Amino acid sequence: MGAADDISMRQARRHDVPAIVRLLADDILGKGREQPVDPLPQVYWDAFDKVAADPRNLLAVAEDAQGKIVGSLQLTFIPTVSRQGAERLLLEAVRVASDKRGRGIGHKVLNWAIGQARARGCSPSFRATSG
Repeated sequence: MGAADDISMRQARRHDVPAIVRLLADDILGKGREQPVDPLPQVYWDAFDKVAADPRNLLAVAEDAQGKIVGSLQLTFIPTVSRQGAERLLLEAVRVASDKRGRGIGHKVLNWAIGQARARGCSPSFRATSG
């Protein structure tokens, strides 16, 4: 049984925000731009509230068997005119805790996101970007 076998995915809750910010700061991209301090700056709470209130956005976390958040990502569903009005999925801020990388967790997170896209009937083309 691998590390990813013990991971479950769920929609993020407000109390998850500090753990999500720590994940965002736990890599080269976020190290200089995030502020994982206590107390957490209000901007993160405000941003979470906006994302949670928007039905086209889904902030999700990967949780291990002990309830620790070890990954996160944001899904944004985008209506389009192209592809006969298909909805598209944008994956944003995909992160896995640095001490958990290389164990298949990122693969599980991305497969879960693809399942969410399929469940919403999104167009089946994918485009990867970084940043």
